[in-house]
Amino acid sequence: MGSPKEQRSKFAVFFAREHQKLSNYVRGLTTGTTNLDAEDIVQEVALNIFTRVDFNSPVENVAGYIYRALRNRNKYYIC
Repeated sequence: MGSPKEQRSKFAVFFAREHQKLSNYVRGLTTGTTNLDAEDIVQEVALNIFTRVDFNSPVENVAGYIYRALRNRNKYYIC
């Protein structure tokens, strides 16, 4: 378990390190998703996480949390 600052840092590091993989994942979820659309979705999810997540509650699997958020967000993104 970490402090809210440590939790936020875990997410920031993950987004910075895995940004391209996250965009590729989004593009693979739906045919017709352009590079810019995928980038927009990744940025939207990042913004939502950093503005809405309660960092007082620990997230054990940051990667799983983010990939699930991307998959859930992509369900509602119509190209």
